[in-house]
Amino acid sequence: RPVEATQLTGNTFFLNPSDFTQELEEIKVVIEEEIETDYQKALLDLENILAKYPENTEANYLKGRLFLLINEYDAAIDHYNKLIERFGERVEYYLEIFENYNYKREDDNALLYVNKAIELNSLHPNSYWSRGSYFEEIDEREKALADYTTAIALDSTNMEYLYRRALLNDLKFNDYEAALRDYLKVIELDTDTAFAQSEYLYNDIADFYRYNIKDNTKALDYYNLEIELRPESAVGYRNRASLYEDKLNDLEQAEADYSKAIAL
Repeated sequence: RPVEATQLTGNTFFLNPSDFTQELEEIKVVIEEEIETDYQKALLDLENILAKYPENTEANYLKGRLFLLINEYDAAIDHYNKLIERFGERVEYYLEIFENYNYKREDDNALLYVNKAIELNSLHPNSYWSRGSYFEEIDEREKALADYTTAIALDSTNMEYLYRRALLNDLKFNDYEAALRDYLKVIELDTDTAFAQSEYLYNDIADFYRYNIKDNTKALDYYNLEIELRPESAVGYRNRASLYEDKLNDLEQAEADYSKAIAL
């Protein structure tokens, strides 16, 4: 039950003694890129850092993230509760406890802690994003939409927030005008296409035009963009082949795309 994790960089409450800043950066990469083969080494490195600097908040925070990644949810919850006792209440700690309870499927406890995060700081957009994701998972779609909208009001250029609201409006509410507005905003913000490379953004927009707006020309344009951006993925070729076959009556191109998808 994935919920976006708190960003591991840019948190101002962390203190980084200069003699192990590089080690912490390397551990962040392991966590953010989910390099499973390095989890145990990263945990050992954190233990060594904390043996020297037990009060370092960043190392302590990252240790909790690793507990989650190795599925030690109870250990992570206990760890963050101890950090709250030592360092005081912090939104990041409450969100991490929420995420671990969410993975444990303990819905009441998950909701309790994400609400604690919001109560502690009502202007923290990631708290609303996290709760919105939780509500979407349990099909409380109106509450999810409200929380996504609040998160966007607090951080209007966050592409993940806009994208998820677009998908919700597109697939659950059939509010195509609102969905298209958010899709196009994401494209406007994604100047280096990094977000589109991490998500199937162009494919989703192509499907939107194909199935909802019935604009096959626009759908083809976005399938082409998906393939151009991600030529090693079978998804774009498969969906474009289907469009050529079902809507554009180009069986030769459909066959070529199906063959490419199979090869991939």
